[in-house]
Amino acid sequence: MTKQCFFVASIVCLMLGFGSCTKSATSYFPLDQGRVWTYQISMKMPFGAERNAVITITNLKPRQLGGKTVTPQKMELQFQGESKYSFMYFAEGPGGVVNVADQDSGDVKPIIVNPPSYVLKKPIKTGTAWATTLNPGNGHSGPAKATIESTDETVDVPAGTFKQCMMIHIAGNSKQSAGQDEYQWFAPSVGMIKVIDKGTGTDSSILLKSFKK
Repeated sequence: MTKQCFFVASIVCLMLGFGSCTKSATSYFPLDQGRVWTYQISMKMPFGAERNAVITITNLKPRQLGGKTVTPQKMELQFQGESKYSFMYFAEGPGGVVNVADQDSGDVKPIIVNPPSYVLKKPIKTGTAWATTLNPGNGHSGPAKATIESTDETVDVPAGTFKQCMMIHIAGNSKQSAGQDEYQWFAPSVGMIKVIDKGTGTDSSILLKSFKK
């Protein structure tokens, strides 16, 4: 979604320096205006059924919200011939990138996330961990722990092969989210390229199809 990836309501997450332990959070989660990512979503339902969708995420012009400079991300979900829009608002702070607010299509204005929820926490190195929430969209959301488990992954997705990727493991750690696991991969200077959800009864994947810097 916090939303860490799309349905996850979604989603959502994430991009220039390869210094030792001072890598930039926005190297893996670019917030500059005009970036566009398109992902294919596959959801494996019970009894072998599968549903597919496409989501396009666009970074809009930065604005002020709640005393912070934020980057709105417009999310357009295309599913079964219909489109649905939503927005998420992100900011970079001393501790990393945070989700400041969310806005569904029916909301008049953004709903502030209080306190802001980290989607990526510094330092960008193996072992960094933070509290978050898993929202797989199946009614079983709950507290979870996110941990950077690698910064040297090679990942193949429809958009290509990406090296030196960061992998984050998000594990449910409450009665509501126990048994849920989400794995996220982010490529430097690109952002989120792959998400795998497991243990929710509707295992799903998000794979990067194309992107524009």
